[in-house]
Amino acid sequence: MITVFSRKFKCIAAYEIQNKLQGGKKMNLAPTFRKSFLVMILLATFSLPAYAQNHTALTPLLVNLSGWQAEKADGMSMSTGGMRMVTANRSYKKGGQELNATIMIGSQAMTMGQMQQMQMETEEVRVKTTTIDGFQISLNYDKQENSGGIMVILGSNQNNTAMFILNFQGMDENQALKLAKKFDWQAMKKSAGKLL
Repeated sequence: MITVFSRKFKCIAAYEIQNKLQGGKKMNLAPTFRKSFLVMILLATFSLPAYAQNHTALTPLLVNLSGWQAEKADGMSMSTGGMRMVTANRSYKKGGQELNATIMIGSQAMTMGQMQQMQMETEEVRVKTTTIDGFQISLNYDKQENSGGIMVILGSNQNNTAMFILNFQGMDENQALKLAKKFDWQAMKKSAGKLL
């Protein structure tokens, strides 16, 4: 049970971070997911890397999506108590559907050290991890809220992990995964690798 909850928290951790960076804007995700995000942001805060690099190399990778209205990509290098992280993020909207995309470089304690192949499904949520084009993927879907998150591991070293996270609202995980693939994961991996 602890493993299952750990997976769920890791996949959707970046959502609360995005909210902080975007001035508190929130998608209408399920309360359960919000609690998960809150727990993980606390864990992430205490496991950030010891240094950070400029985020400007990452923001161009959050590309325009055809048919979607998008805000300008932004990001930041954050430092607190000697601990830092690098993020780039962008929000998209199309009718009643929303996306929040984030590239984040932080401690590998959140992800790679514990991420395994798994499947879990209840009446409310579906959680799974898999490999696509050589990338480890973690996917969470809230059936009742028709929302969730996709996390793509871009790379890691002894101290840090780079990841791409796409949180979605108003669509199922299959549609969200198709949209996630419109981003160039290989280019993200290359750019993020220089900041690890």
